[in-house]
Amino acid sequence: MRYRVLDGVAVRATDGTWHDAPTPKQCRLLASLLLRGNEWVAVGRLVEMVWAGQPPRSAAGNLKTYVWRLRSLLADAGYDSDRLESRPGGYRLLVEPGELDLHLVHELADRGRQALAAGDPAKAGRLLTAALSLWPAEPVDGSPAAMSEADLVHLHEVRRGLQAVLVEAELAAGRPDSTIALLRRLVTDQPLVEQWWAMLIRALALAGRRAEAIVAYQRVCLLLDRELGLTPGVLLRDAYGLVLAG
Repeated sequence: MRYRVLDGVAVRATDGTWHDAPTPKQCRLLASLLLRGNEWVAVGRLVEMVWAGQPPRSAAGNLKTYVWRLRSLLADAGYDSDRLESRPGGYRLLVEPGELDLHLVHELADRGRQALAAGDPAKAGRLLTAALSLWPAEPVDGSPAAMSEADLVHLHEVRRGLQAVLVEAELAAGRPDSTIALLRRLVTDQPLVEQWWAMLIRALALAGRRAEAIVAYQRVCLLLDRELGLTPGVLLRDAYGLVLAG
């Protein structure tokens, strides 16, 4: 692994030490290029991400300076600076499979999904847990300076997707208790997402905690009505049906 974006944005030198981009804007530029590895990224798009939609008039010129400094960072880490390529109107960073920490997460997650589809939820749970263990509590410590808002949102969605599959694997493996703490955090973080409430209600029901499942259903019903004027959707109704079925 040569690059990371999940626990700080950095380049791993050939001697094993990690080199951070020296400024927040260079950090955002590096993250933007890493997350779009091998793709040409337009100058305008990079400017938007690096300056969070408020670029100075000198942004295009400043971007050239930041690219030069990132090439120096690669060279200092012991790599060919030509991995950061340029052409009129854009840049790209060449990234080989397995060089980015997110690649390993995706590899483990794909194997986990395959195991779940093949009827081995216990193996799926182990692989998905391993994938999530490579991630800190929130991407890059939740620091908005580390990468663009769009990239933070993308990583947040990837993480939530993995958590959802992990919960399904644990429930299928007959381990509902292992999911309840995670699901309580998820409904706190995203209280209007019915999927998390439905999973929590199912987990509580399967764990034999019927009274808590009923309370959770009542809470989300009140929340949806008060905040959105909605009634429970199919996921919630099905989860509550599991509770009523005992």
